[in-house]
Amino acid sequence: MTPLIGYQEAALRLGLKLGTLRAMVSRKQVPHLRIGTRLVLFDVAELDGFLATKRVAVTDRDGPRDTTPSGERTTELRSIRGGVR
Repeated sequence: MTPLIGYQEAALRLGLKLGTLRAMVSRKQVPHLRIGTRLVLFDVAELDGFLATKRVAVTDRDGPRDTTPSGERTTELRSIRGGVR
């Protein structure tokens, strides 16, 4: 069995604020173990699996890329908006 951790360590592991993790637990959006009415623990392996399911694959963009220098684009946007604000 993999180690069980509490809210603080799980929040650090997931890169979330403690309040965000608590909200996710209450909405059952993150895997957890509830022992009794108050004690919530997290299985490290399940958290790692949870993170793996959230990974977004990198795709190669097909088609033309924007090669306009940033200065020209800014000037173009200013003229569309009617000047500098």
